[in-house]
Amino acid sequence: MIITISFLTMSKHYGKQRKRLGQNYLNDPSLIRDLIDLVGIAKGDLVVEPGAGEGSITTELLQRELFVNAIELDRGNCESLKVKFKNNDRLDLYCGDVLGFRPVDSKYILFGNPPFGITSKIVKHFLLDKNPPAKVGLLMQAEAAERIIGRYENSLLSVKLNYLYSFQDLFDVSPSAFTPRPSVEVVFLFGEYQQLAGKESSGFFDFVDMVYARSQGTIRGNLKKWLSNLQVKRLGDDLNFNYKGLITDLNTSQWFGIYTFYKSL
Repeated sequence: MIITISFLTMSKHYGKQRKRLGQNYLNDPSLIRDLIDLVGIAKGDLVVEPGAGEGSITTELLQRELFVNAIELDRGNCESLKVKFKNNDRLDLYCGDVLGFRPVDSKYILFGNPPFGITSKIVKHFLLDKNPPAKVGLLMQAEAAERIIGRYENSLLSVKLNYLYSFQDLFDVSPSAFTPRPSVEVVFLFGEYQQLAGKESSGFFDFVDMVYARSQGTIRGNLKKWLSNLQVKRLGDDLNFNYKGLITDLNTSQWFGIYTFYKSL
């Protein structure tokens, strides 16, 4: 068995943090198997599992002969996982804060059921890393997932993530699949790395950061430092957006179209 016990960023306020994060453990093996199949995780893949909890997902992953980096904050859970999987040499167990875990250098899949209170931070930590996962499959609060994919409005984060990933529609998950039952709506977020247009991302991200940093709120207001009203209006006609609308109205493809025009000047 290969187990690395690393208390990554365990603070003296660990008990308060543990209570605040409050994990809902997945208790439905059939659902876990269906989600693994949905993501397309295959024998020999490396999976990073944030929030391993009591090991229900870890068990299914290891039974499929996968290599697993499991991360768990709770000391009691970590000790239980160490005993439970003591004869398995495909598991690396990290005890501590998942946000202190540095993503691996090799190709991997991010898959698990992390505490709902930190899923957005986990998504940013891994998906915007220099080595993002090839696929991501996470259970999370519906509201957080909708912000991530930009379902109702486009944030700076959703623009970047939709540049890097192709997300499927969200899958609803019954609260009866968890112990304790969550008081919020839960969905499964699944995406595959598919960087838009196959381009290097730093220039595009720098441009979006630069425009979002302006506090005008409207598309033409935020862009006026670099583009004239007429240019923005023509871009709106070409890319199907109202140039007088809000900056959050722009989806990733429209942003990339604006960026491409800006680079051509």
